Amino acid sequence: MNKKLLIIAIFFIFVLLTLIAIWLFSPAKESESNIIKNLQNQDYAERSTITKNIHYLAEQAKHDEYRLSIVLLASAQQGDEKIYRKALLETEDALNAVNPLEKNVKHNSYIAWLLGRMLIAADSIEDKTTITKTLEKLKRLLADNNTKKDAFTAWGWGYLAALNKEEYSAAKNTLFASAAALSNSYQQTKRNIPTDTINQQDKLTLQTKLSDALWAWVMAAYAAANAQDTESFYFSLQQMQALTGQTSTATALTSGLKRLSTSNDYPAWALSIIHLAAATIKHKDLYLALEKPLVDAIQGAKESMHADNEKAAYNATAEATLAQLGFELARKRMLFR
Repeated sequence: MNKKLLIIAIFFIFVLLTLIAIWLFSPAKESESNIIKNLQNQDYAERSTITKNIHYLAEQAKHDEYRLSIVLLASAQQGDEKIYRKALLETEDALNAVNPLEKNVKHNSYIAWLLGRMLIAADSIEDKTTITKTLEKLKRLLADNNTKKDAFTAWGWGYLAALNKEEYSAAKNTLFASAAALSNSYQQTKRNIPTDTINQQDKLTLQTKLSDALWAWVMAAYAAANAQDTESFYFSLQQMQALTGQTSTATALTSGLKRLSTSNDYPAWALSIIHLAAATIKHKDLYLALEKPLVDAIQGAKESMHADNEKAAYNATAEATLAQLGFELARKRMLFR
């Protein structure tokens, strides 16, 4: 009798272990945990062009921490380990030169923003050591009372919240409050400038504040999508439309973010981030609605790559490269899911 009970117990244990294995390795579980984060070993039509662009961006970056952060993001999303590693070391050196942490708090918010880029780049290429190290630095800077509460800080919170559900849950309230503060600052400035006497400097000020706020909501939407927070994702899109007086996300970003010879708000990149977010959260209608505006924006950036002004050409190349990478990642992610 005891032997029979033992056999029955072993049988039920075997069945239970089998069910657990099926659950752990089912396609649904794999798609949830193994979301495509970079294009390593992925074929796509623009791959050779993007690789060429990344090399150009890296060559022209020199010791500029901002430009290096662009190379870091692009190489990580492309899955180019060699360029990523080189850019990572150069970015760390450049950031330390700008502001040795805890010695000068003047540039804390700026450093937090670029550390956020480093964090997401590391996550894109699954560099766990850099994720751990950068996460600690970023959270320390954002928690520092001496860190200025500005657009850089808001974007830093956006990158932090986009990392995973745990960080999103902890950072969400501050991220959305920061984005709202930037929106209010833009609206207040707009009310204070008489429309009949507005000058070129006023226009520049307004455009900068609008761009700052829109990018904060882009980051909020991206983080919400990564965390599968549908309600907050839709809310972020609504805020972009409200800021610009537009009725769609595409027109809000294409009308609110400018690509000029003197400055670049990276409209194609912003569109690609929302396009990728739509794929991540499985919002097929928005994904499809953004496709043509994004392709058009990328083409516009490509045309500006040939500008005589070196800075304008560099920024356009960065914009087109990051936007194309986001576009391809969204396609792969949509197919994978």
